[in-house]
Amino acid sequence: MGEWLVELRGHVFDLRDLADLFTTPDLLVVQEGEEFRLKSTAFDALASEDDVYAKAKALMPSLNGIASVYVTGYRNVGMSGGIISIDAGGTRKRYIYEAVTEEIRLKASVDVAGGVAVARGPTEADAAIKAALNKEKEVVSRALQFFSLEKNWVNLYKVLDAIEEDMGSADPVTKKGWVSASEIDRFTGTANNHNAAKGNARHGYVSKRPMKKKPMTLAEAEQLIRTLLTQWFKSTK
Repeated sequence: MGEWLVELRGHVFDLRDLADLFTTPDLLVVQEGEEFRLKSTAFDALASEDDVYAKAKALMPSLNGIASVYVTGYRNVGMSGGIISIDAGGTRKRYIYEAVTEEIRLKASVDVAGGVAVARGPTEADAAIKAALNKEKEVVSRALQFFSLEKNWVNLYKVLDAIEEDMGSADPVTKKGWVSASEIDRFTGTANNHNAAKGNARHGYVSKRPMKKKPMTLAEAEQLIRTLLTQWFKSTK
């Protein structure tokens, strides 16, 4: 049985962080020479490079979202456009996808030099990607997609919405001791208050009710949601 590798692009620091974070066959980021490639059991049953390209593209928000949770200052990486197939005999083919407006062009070549992927771990990121790959837990990949985006009040609030959807409400979150109810109130109060959020609130109107507590900074809000995500991943099977 063959395997697939997906070529990644990004800053080497971020790519190395991914290689450290993801260490099990569910998802591995493998360094081969100066290149970094994505490998996953999610590709194993796929029959064509087109299917692998589509699956990898769908996985990227979860990969970047998880890395944003565990690595401060992480910047998203992307797919460079190369898909490598390795047959049972070890022969490699490389398929190059180039985006031209809305079209994708495909080229193929053979004999690509490669390396060896070694599974380590598991890490907290490995547990998170396992949850994101669970088809019955679509809400996890959705939350990660939001967290992979710009860390503003709108996107952070969407992550909270997704977590509360899965948990039923904010009550289980606070009762489990993940974060305090007062911090949730500060977060939602600031996010929904045009003045408190300094013009970047979820809504365009100015709240007529003054905040009872000190507004939360955006940096504090990002850390709050990051804490929630890490605790949520541990509870999600």
